[in-house]
Amino acid sequence: MPMKKLFAAAVVFILGVGVVHATPMTNDVPSPARVDLKGSTAAADVQMVADWMLRENKHRGHPFIVADKVNSVIFAFAANGVLLAKAPALFGAARGDVLTDEQANKTIEAMVPADMITPAGLFVSEAYLSLSYGKSVRFAGYENSNLLVHRAPGARRLKQLQSLNASNTRITLGCINAHPDFMNKVLIPHFSGESSVVILPETQSAKTFFAINDAGEAVPKTEKMAAIR
Repeated sequence: MPMKKLFAAAVVFILGVGVVHATPMTNDVPSPARVDLKGSTAAADVQMVADWMLRENKHRGHPFIVADKVNSVIFAFAANGVLLAKAPALFGAARGDVLTDEQANKTIEAMVPADMITPAGLFVSEAYLSLSYGKSVRFAGYENSNLLVHRAPGARRLKQLQSLNASNTRITLGCINAHPDFMNKVLIPHFSGESSVVILPETQSAKTFFAINDAGEAVPKTEKMAAIR
């Protein structure tokens, strides 16, 4: 009797509040042209940009995060494009995609509400030990501050991670806050070295912002995008 071909399946379970973790099997390898979301839902721009990251090696062979500010969610991918986890997240209180140099280099004490932006762009990131938040992922560093993906501090922010109201998820000074379970079980073990963080814009389409054509390739630009650091 001929052997039937066996297909690997992802094991999906919940980590903490709203954190969906997909554990890839060793023989479940995605196409190099597309990421493997393991059945998780994602906005079209998340899929498009994640595929572009993988296909064009924008992640430089490292694990990467795609942050969707509009829907208040982040996706963590292994270097091969397989989804590690999807989780709710909190973002900067001000809506916008670009920080000016003046805004970026302010001290926290000098910031006004309009400065509290989580900038869009493709960032080279790294593991970072914060004195305030512990193990984190740093995706931008300025004269007086850093922008991190870090654990949500305090009961209020943990409650806001559960909110279905998008306005309740825009509260930070610019960092991305995630559930402690997501940090402990996904980012800290899998993002312990170099990585990439790509933050989708909210004032224009991701296709326009990152200059991705219909074939998924980047269109040459005459100007450098100000948000990419």
